[in-house]
Amino acid sequence: AAAELTERGFELRAAAGPPRRFRLPCVVDPPESADLLLVTVKTGALPALLESLSGLRAGAALSVQNGLGNCERLAARFGADRVYGGVFTYGLHRTERRAVTAAGEGELAVGPWGGGGKAAEIVSLMRRAGLNARTSSDIRRELWLKAGVNACINPLAAIHGVPNGALLEMKETAGVWRRVAAETARAAALDGVRLDAQEVLERAEAVARATAANRCSMLQDIEAGRPTEADAILGRIAGLLAAAGESGTECGSLLEKVRELERDVRERRREG
Repeated sequence: AAAELTERGFELRAAAGPPRRFRLPCVVDPPESADLLLVTVKTGALPALLESLSGLRAGAALSVQNGLGNCERLAARFGADRVYGGVFTYGLHRTERRAVTAAGEGELAVGPWGGGGKAAEIVSLMRRAGLNARTSSDIRRELWLKAGVNACINPLAAIHGVPNGALLEMKETAGVWRRVAAETARAAALDGVRLDAQEVLERAEAVARATAANRCSMLQDIEAGRPTEADAILGRIAGLLAAAGESGTECGSLLEKVRELERDVRERRREG
């Protein structure tokens, strides 16, 4: 895959304008050092990635991933002052092996996990690459807000097999989202982050509208037979609440439904 991307590149398709082609050098063996490590792997793949980068010296490490707990893992490896969290809200999905389709506008928010001072420099780099990027003064809160939005949109879209915008037309969505938003706010408080449930709900609705045609990452994972990031999103919320004595949560119920869906897909693939 690395050789193919290096030689042939990939194509970015947008709703307006011609497709854009990119060719990037891809390597399997990491370098000894890097000014910036941009981490975009699935949450479940992060431990193996960090093991493969055991000898890497990174000036800064930016996590642009779904779920919670990624920055903590990077901080344990590189030190908190070198770690930055990123919240990415563009709607993208891979439509072919080397083609990605943009299905909604968004932004990239970048903020320090510890006391690092390179957020503005990273944002400037991302802007030069064409992204709508900004710095964040409270990236922990923004990561929790993104997790709440993902917890609202992703499992329902995966369970029903629909793009984000279709959720706004479904009767069950409003009730499920209200409960998920409230649970996210309570779990965030247990993690030391102040978050308003209404803000989670309003942001989920706004993201679903802005990325109406997008098939979210959890749905793409189900369709491709890959493990989802449900544990890093729903599992983290439900786990914090369970540890505080709260059981029977909506997030816990959605997590079990997604896990069951994953098992069904794996069984069908084995039988096929």
